[in-house]
Amino acid sequence: MHDPPEPFARYARSYGNPDWREREGPLGILKLGGPLKDALRSYERQLVAEARKKGATWDQIGEALNTQKQNVHKRFRHVEEKQ
Repeated sequence: MHDPPEPFARYARSYGNPDWREREGPLGILKLGGPLKDALRSYERQLVAEARKKGATWDQIGEALNTQKQNVHKRFRHVEEKQ
């Protein structure tokens, strides 16, 4: 498995390292929000594509994401087009 993308690692440090959090400050950590959200969306797309390749249904993916299959299909139907 690969190391997590930098936004994940930096954000995680804000939880586990009070010194780092103090150095960065709340505004520095909040600035990580955009890159972190982008990285999470990208990772989620990768996982959905992987799940579909392995035979997962839209129902199963919807259940994993705690939403209805229609919402998941609408949001991620493009991942199958790239396979």
